[in-house]
Amino acid sequence: MHDKSQKDISEYSKRFDAIRKLKNVIPQSERHNYNLLQVEKGGFFRLGGRLYLVQDIYTYEERNKKGKVTWQWQELELYDIENGMVKYLELEDDDGLEITLSNSEVKIRELHTNFKNILSIVDNEEGHIKYKDVSYYYEDDSKAYFIKSGKEQVVTLYEFESDENEYITVEAWGNEADEYEVYHSIPVDEKNVEILTTAS
Repeated sequence: MHDKSQKDISEYSKRFDAIRKLKNVIPQSERHNYNLLQVEKGGFFRLGGRLYLVQDIYTYEERNKKGKVTWQWQELELYDIENGMVKYLELEDDDGLEITLSNSEVKIRELHTNFKNILSIVDNEEGHIKYKDVSYYYEDDSKAYFIKSGKEQVVTLYEFESDENEYITVEAWGNEADEYEVYHSIPVDEKNVEILTTAS
């Protein structure tokens, strides 16, 4: 029998600590009465056979020139109990709940392009990038304010969509938009989400 590494033991401990927070589970017959907008930090839900703990909730806001909020959506930071990975789920309430799950962070080199070329596509408002041999076409770009723990950061979002309705989002941070992160995300059907608890 091989000894577990200290890192493995620490990860198992973290996952066990997380699952111990799952208390006062909503009876199965009542879970259909709840949706993700009611889930707070510390809540649990199932999606695609996996159990997630909501570690934190962030807000994105778009504002007009006068600073008035014109659009708002939430991002849930999730802890996957099964494998210890952190994922992000975005919620937009626009005549019904629109949900996308960021299932992986992508290196810019995996898109077979660079940030300068992405900005050129955005400027021309047409073009595409490739990820795992799938084409993602320019869809939209917007500036938003990311709010976490009462502090806000400017972020510019460049969105690309495939014919299969999957997404590549490039997030450029700061007023200079010179630091960026890239995520691949997939749409989620609200019917596949099962709320277990709304808070810890």
